[in-house]
Amino acid sequence: MSIEIDRPVSVGIATFTDALNYGALLQSYALGSFLSSLGYQVFYVNRNNEGKVRNNKKNIIKRLFYALIVEKRKSEKNDQFERFKSENYSFVKSANEVDILVCGSDQIWNPEITKGFDQLFFGGACNFSVAYAASCGDLSVLMNKTDEFFLKLSNFDSVSSREEDLSRFITVNTGLDCPVVCDPVFLPDLSVYKEIEKESLEEKRYLLIYQMNKDKFLYKLAKYISSKFHLDIVEINNDLYDCRLIKSNCYYSVSLETFLSLIDHSSFVITNSFHGTALSILYKKPFFSVKSNKRNSRISSLCNSLGLGDRFIDSGIKLSSLDLSAIDYGEVSKKVELFSDSSKQYLKETLLKISEKINVK
Repeated sequence: MSIEIDRPVSVGIATFTDALNYGALLQSYALGSFLSSLGYQVFYVNRNNEGKVRNNKKNIIKRLFYALIVEKRKSEKNDQFERFKSENYSFVKSANEVDILVCGSDQIWNPEITKGFDQLFFGGACNFSVAYAASCGDLSVLMNKTDEFFLKLSNFDSVSSREEDLSRFITVNTGLDCPVVCDPVFLPDLSVYKEIEKESLEEKRYLLIYQMNKDKFLYKLAKYISSKFHLDIVEINNDLYDCRLIKSNCYYSVSLETFLSLIDHSSFVITNSFHGTALSILYKKPFFSVKSNKRNSRISSLCNSLGLGDRFIDSGIKLSSLDLSAIDYGEVSKKVELFSDSSKQYLKETLLKISEKINVK
């Protein structure tokens, strides 16, 4: 379905665009790519207060480490991200410069991340706004701010969520229809990602570790599985502060293109990241996703909806009890396609209805 209106309609995307996080960059790119394919003029709305990296300078050793290692890693990674955005994104300074604002995806409604609710992520200054696949991480972060949260939702013309528990929470407490839709990474065809991949950095068969929060169990799990399948271990390390100065097969500052390539060419993936899990599924990789201390609902919701609940494991699990048999991606891919198609339909119909309202005859 393409839009058929008298003038081009501009759509702004309000999400995290300056975070040095592969998942954040990928989901924003994926949403923009899909909206562009529908015929909309797509822009990203600049947001202040992004991209801050914590400062751990407590003593001389840490200050030296920060200056010599962390700043270099941060600069290299930032340069890669900025290059990608300069090649693929068009920005506007304010939401009032676009016809429709699409807020999402990612944890835009997590006040712990945004330091209180950010008005941009609740419609900003735009006359028409849609929440697409919005997330708060875990519902616990909303418990002391429910009145404010529900009031802000009234700004939207339509609301959808990425997680089942948030969807129920909104519908039960407000009466708003809040469908569960897929994360934007599931909207484009896999070919969209393969087109931007760089050549693989690794020629050997390897198990890939990608984690957001450091967890010793992931390394224990990786060693166990790699020994079973005779794989080397490669890691995409999101922790710029990792103090292991000499570590082979560990990448800190690769581009998004190389990040995708490392996943594509892996033989197994171990992760505790939502988007690490999502990409493992998209690329049809054998994987295990490990529960963190918090923010598990988004991974749990995704895996359970696709019949992959046994791939989302607790760090206390006995390794010998793991099911290492191949995943039936024939069935999983059918469910992914159905979920993606229904989400695309929701977004198409929602934006078309608003476009018809703002169309100047």
